[in-house]
Amino acid sequence: MSKGNQEQGNEGMELDLKRSVDLEIVGDNIEDIALFTIEKYEFSNDATIPAAAREEAIQQIKDALWKRVEELRKHRKQILASMFATAAQAMEDAMNKKE
Repeated sequence: MSKGNQEQGNEGMELDLKRSVDLEIVGDNIEDIALFTIEKYEFSNDATIPAAAREEAIQQIKDALWKRVEELRKHRKQILASMFATAAQAMEDAMNKKE
């Protein structure tokens, strides 16, 4: 079956795939990770970061972590696409054995 036919055959079908990432929880964790990282830095360097530098560091850490979350989302989509392709091939193989 061609990809076009698969897409046509899947119209109207809706799968309830659970989301692997709850963005509210991730957001809370990202904030916690940013604060922990700053505290660890201050402790390790026996220093106190000024408020403006702290806010800038928090934002840079959060931006970097959200970028990582987006990479994970893309990777998840690739994995799911691969799983559907594998399932479709297994279905074709199963049907070909019956013939």
